[in-house]
Amino acid sequence: MRIYFVRHGESDANTLNVFSNRAPGHALTASGRKQVALLADELTREPDGNSFLAIYSSPLQRAIESAQILSEKLAIPYVVSAALTEYDVGIYEGRSDEEGWRKYGEVLREWLLDGNWDARMEGGESFNDMRSRFLPFMEWLKSQHGHRDGSVILMGHGGTYGCMLPLVLENVDFAFAAKNMIENTTYILADLKGGKFVCSTWGGIQVDRADG
Repeated sequence: MRIYFVRHGESDANTLNVFSNRAPGHALTASGRKQVALLADELTREPDGNSFLAIYSSPLQRAIESAQILSEKLAIPYVVSAALTEYDVGIYEGRSDEEGWRKYGEVLREWLLDGNWDARMEGGESFNDMRSRFLPFMEWLKSQHGHRDGSVILMGHGGTYGCMLPLVLENVDFAFAAKNMIENTTYILADLKGGKFVCSTWGGIQVDRADG
């Protein structure tokens, strides 16, 4: 079993630099749709291009639109899962001001550097909240697809991936994830080996042991 952790295409939220982490959120830009179409073409050329098993998408509009494009190109349906949504930023949702982005950075540092898993932006999710939805979903994926040859695509978000994948991938830590945030429509590739997910590429970077 192989997993593509894909970040959605460029959205209006990206160009506006606005927090858009609650459904429905912002749509893809024209550039974002082109990015996803190019990704779809790339995936059809992958060695396992004809053995994609499923697509799961965050419920946010930019992710769903990205999943729809891949679904049509790869001829497999997509399923929406709340486990893949971007983490909630509380009172800063819909804002693009300096205060919100400063607080965003502070909470990330509390999580990833200080290990304060209960920190949160006011009214938003904590690291532990994210963990409680993401990790069970990954275990469920193992039970559903772990015994099968082929690949699963997860269409999600940079923030959630950056925080959660060091908990999921055997050879990636928080320092590496924080230093290498993925761009729109780039992906992280991991294989299930001995019951554990091992990362081979992260946004185009070849990974052996990512220890910062």
